[in-house]
Amino acid sequence: MDYNFAELNNLIVRFKSFLVKLEQRALELETETIEAGQQINEQDEIRFIHFKAGITGQYETLKVKAKEIFKEQIEKKSYSYHYSDEDVRAHDYMHAHDAKIYEASHLLDVFDDKIDSILENIFNQVKVESSEDKLKKLLAEYEITKNNFCCTQCGATLKIEKIYFVSAYVTCEFCQTQNTFVPSTKMSLLPDLVREIATEKTGILDYPIPGNSFFEKFLNNETHARQQFFIKKNLIPELADSYKEVYKRDISDFIQTFQQETETEAAFHQNIIDQFGAKFINQNSTINDLEKLDQLVFETLLNKELLGMKFMEKAVLKTNILADLENHYQSLKQQNNYN
Repeated sequence: MDYNFAELNNLIVRFKSFLVKLEQRALELETETIEAGQQINEQDEIRFIHFKAGITGQYETLKVKAKEIFKEQIEKKSYSYHYSDEDVRAHDYMHAHDAKIYEASHLLDVFDDKIDSILENIFNQVKVESSEDKLKKLLAEYEITKNNFCCTQCGATLKIEKIYFVSAYVTCEFCQTQNTFVPSTKMSLLPDLVREIATEKTGILDYPIPGNSFFEKFLNNETHARQQFFIKKNLIPELADSYKEVYKRDISDFIQTFQQETETEAAFHQNIIDQFGAKFINQNSTINDLEKLDQLVFETLLNKELLGMKFMEKAVLKTNILADLENHYQSLKQQNNYN
């Protein structure tokens, strides 16, 4: 079926009216959502995450609906229109046609931008705590729960020396009764919060990893993993061993992914031994700055872990570097009576 050029104009007018109605619905939803979002966020952070995803989905649905109408009612039908001499000269047909389609497409782009702006404003209005503030509050709540934990049999205060994310059995040292320690359900968020803070501070490692050689790429990967370790360790010292394993896993993943790029395996291994062994010890053989002492001790431990990994095994066996690092570690601990 053919249509007159005027009909295309009318269709675009109706499309514009349809977008206005969708925008009005979006604005109505905005007012409702800001108030509800603030209340939900203050009551239950996990529920707020789901709430945010749901609201985002609703706004995306409005954009999808507008795009579907554009494609079905304008873009697809537009090629069925013909133009009479009263509408436009024959040789101007394509120009006029394209101009009308561009007009409708521009209306759609403007609508998309408005919806994105409304959605952004909604969650800007909801006051959300920073990851670090959330972590501080979570640890403070955990401390209260831990300090108020008593034996159900004899009433003795029980020591909680570990961080528990879920319920755990704790035996009373006085009457040997087994008690159940139940931390807040929010404690399950702790690993994600710590990881979030570390990523905020270090950024996400660039891919492809920068570097002119495999060893340079390795150094950039290792530096990022090490920075993340220290941020996490300083936030939750009790989980240092766990974060050390994450560091090793990051190194292992890198080696498995990029090992084929090694210029020469022997040279690569020797560079690591030099960088994290001999050169490191020489640079830090003496220390007077107490503030740096704790980090140097852990730097040495990480270097030992790195050089003790399986991919370094053969190269390290030919040296005394692990023994040298252990001696350096002990000397650091002895300085200023560090324990």
